[in-house]
Amino acid sequence: MRDKNLRDVMILLGPHPTFADPSGKTYRGRQSIRRLYSEVFKTFDSEIVMTEQTREWSQNVCIQTGTYTEDPRTRATGAIAHYAGTFRFSYVLRPKGEWRLARQVWTAE
Repeated sequence: MRDKNLRDVMILLGPHPTFADPSGKTYRGRQSIRRLYSEVFKTFDSEIVMTEQTREWSQNVCIQTGTYTEDPRTRATGAIAHYAGTFRFSYVLRPKGEWRLARQVWTAE
């Protein structure tokens, strides 16, 4: 969020990613997630603090879980919100040996 680099975000994604936000809304596919991040980057300034709790590996899948806090500031109004919850990221190992995000799930407390 700090650098607002959409290219960096997109490099991390696998070919058919999903993103579930804390409200339960799910975005499917690279284009849908690109639009989401573009809108968020235009609308908010934010720092997110993520604390990893577990990381489990198998041959070609990695699951990472943890907690987060975030205080996004809406650029237009200056209003600041506070969010906290958990995250669960699923990564898959691609044929060329690159780990890519397949699924992001965010929950709110």
